[in-house]
Amino acid sequence: MRRYHRKRIGRYLTVYFVPLFQIEKLAEWLQCEVCQNIFPIEVLQRKPPPNPQHILEEVRKDLTAGLSVQQVMIKLRNSGLRVDLMQKVIDVVIEDHRLTCPKCKYEFFDTATFCGNCGTKLA
Repeated sequence: MRRYHRKRIGRYLTVYFVPLFQIEKLAEWLQCEVCQNIFPIEVLQRKPPPNPQHILEEVRKDLTAGLSVQQVMIKLRNSGLRVDLMQKVIDVVIEDHRLTCPKCKYEFFDTATFCGNCGTKLA
């Protein structure tokens, strides 16, 4: 882990050439002490990649709670998971326990009794 300096440029309210407080932020960045490279401040908010086991547990929990496969895929897409990985996760969790709504064609885990999209009773 390298040390860095957080640098800022801004406009300040001054009285007799003494800056009192910042009134506008113009720029902010990080600079590495070792290589002197400049990075955007957003690198501090970077989230670590999710744990694969945690993803499987969340998908299993959502599917057994009655969410459709399509709704779970939207949730996974919003979390940043790639499309090919989303389909693999769904296939691992749902295996041969897939029910399809005859009316709207949404897919559910076999524990669902009604379609969450149109309300049709599932076989």
